[in-house]
Amino acid sequence: MKRTKSYILLLVSLMGWPLAFAQETHTVQSNQTLYSLSRLYNVPVDQLKVWNNLDASAIRVGQILVVKPAAANTVVNPGLNPFLYTVRGGDSLSALALKFDISLEDLRRLNSLAPNQNLYTGERLYIRRPLGISFYTVSAGDTLSALSGLFNISQKDLRSINQLATDSLAPGKILRVFKPSEVPLNHEVASCDTTAGIAALYDLTMSDLLRLNPGLDVLHTGQVIKLRTFASAAANTVFESTAAPAPLSYTVKSGDTLLAISRSTGVALDKLMAANSLDSSSIIRIGMKLNILPGNARATNSSSTLPVPKTNVSFPEDPKAPLANTSTLPDFRDADESSLKWDSYAVMDNSIPVFEWNNDYYYWTHPGAVSQPNRGYYENSWPSPLDAYKKASQLYDKFNALIDQKLPLSGILSGYTVVLDPGHGGLDPGAIVKSNDGSGKDMWITEHEYVYDISLRMYALLKRHGAKVEMTVLAPNHLIRETKPANNTLINEKNQVYNDLGLNEGDDNEAWPAGTARGLEKRIAISGKAFNGVPAGKRIFLSLHADNNPSSPLGTGVYALETTAGGVDQRSKNFADKMLPFLGDNAYARTQNLAVLRGNNADYKVLVEVHNLASDQQSWAMRSGNSRQLSAQKLVRGLLEYFKK
Repeated sequence: MKRTKSYILLLVSLMGWPLAFAQETHTVQSNQTLYSLSRLYNVPVDQLKVWNNLDASAIRVGQILVVKPAAANTVVNPGLNPFLYTVRGGDSLSALALKFDISLEDLRRLNSLAPNQNLYTGERLYIRRPLGISFYTVSAGDTLSALSGLFNISQKDLRSINQLATDSLAPGKILRVFKPSEVPLNHEVASCDTTAGIAALYDLTMSDLLRLNPGLDVLHTGQVIKLRTFASAAANTVFESTAAPAPLSYTVKSGDTLLAISRSTGVALDKLMAANSLDSSSIIRIGMKLNILPGNARATNSSSTLPVPKTNVSFPEDPKAPLANTSTLPDFRDADESSLKWDSYAVMDNSIPVFEWNNDYYYWTHPGAVSQPNRGYYENSWPSPLDAYKKASQLYDKFNALIDQKLPLSGILSGYTVVLDPGHGGLDPGAIVKSNDGSGKDMWITEHEYVYDISLRMYALLKRHGAKVEMTVLAPNHLIRETKPANNTLINEKNQVYNDLGLNEGDDNEAWPAGTARGLEKRIAISGKAFNGVPAGKRIFLSLHADNNPSSPLGTGVYALETTAGGVDQRSKNFADKMLPFLGDNAYARTQNLAVLRGNNADYKVLVEVHNLASDQQSWAMRSGNSRQLSAQKLVRGLLEYFKK
């Protein structure tokens, strides 16, 4: 049995000496789960369990969890909580196993004890796996088999991730003793790392690692290397063609999209399409073989111009040249739905983690559930509104850059400022409505999550017709969502924030959007800032919602302001009336005393109930990405028809 262990950290802790590389902890909040914390800190659930000595996934409010262990050190084992017990006279292994609620077999394995080995007074035993360990400093007497049992990792993995030529261990050597079950976006190099060891750690081949990180000859501590490929939309990057070797093939799998294949292979989307004679309307099928030309896209520093795709994969109505103010507007037809593509509006940037979740792209993190399970369910994994605002703003800027790459559709709205107000959000999800999937199965639709998506689609269209556009709220982890299949409904995530730094600097619960009078005042204040300096007659405000009222018409409703005294905002009412012919069957206009319209200095201000979720047909239209696109196009069309010269 191993008789000597390293207790330096324990001594340092008892004496109160500071450690240079302290661990990070998180206090569990209401409705947080181990899975939501794993997404928040980009740490696998299994790793959190190891760091916190958890046998199950249950956690409680107020519990303090290690979310990042202390850094490795050549002298001590920072983050190592030894959970050591000193053997006393009369102790037996079976009695200790019972006392500490651990199986006899586990107790032997943790301490590398033979079945018939006796204990002696004063001996130190591990009675739990050490807490917070990613690295371990070898002590005299340590063996590979003992460490394998102690840290629950196979000897084979210990050898491969540490590039050990033999099983002998020298005291003072630092080892990685954790192998993640998921591949993160990147890896920060530790002092004990080798390229071969990193490849083994994440089950990558050396050729994969070198392809992702050209010129990776020498490693240095703190260096960040890529583990996945993402096409960059950074402002100082363009793509150049280079000579390519003989084509390789890729077999399309379930859930694949052209953009996902482009990203995983490192081949620019337009080149992938050209190599396979595909265009924006092409459909790829499972089993189809695609030509892949490795190395035909590489990033180089160039001008400040963003990369412009040679093949347009969005908006089938795009003209070959910009439309003039007097041009006839293109028709937005139901038939266009089948060819609508939004892949080129997915932000793919090395600085923003992106996840393919439920056939959609999510940024920074993704929900834990694949569909809203009931009316009361929600997820709330963001540490603060300020953190969510910073991440949302970064994503929003990249989204704007992608829109700016597109050809203008017209100049009709040049000089106008449009504020889009996706209703609810943050602490207020709006209506959460039970619907039917057509086969008798219940499903739940969260109003804000869907009107936010429609707002983003309108945002892109309005900008391309010349308008300056602003949003009142932002979401940090998603942009356009296709929601295929539509029966997997969007989750009430409660992560939206006001689109204003000052409103988030308080960084507490009061900063989250809420459906209160004060919350609506904040939206009006954001609008006022957006309209600052905009000439009269050029300020437009649209608040987007989804109704849930069986007594209302089933079409799109446009509401203008009616005051308590009975006065009507006639300009906005005329605006609403003129939009109706372009909004589809059963569209209607009304007046109502609505707080978000009162005190709002927009010249044209309306609240739009895009769908009435009391109808199964309307709830389906809300769930379908193509139908939401059509709704956005109809609203934009009505607006354009009103303002065109």
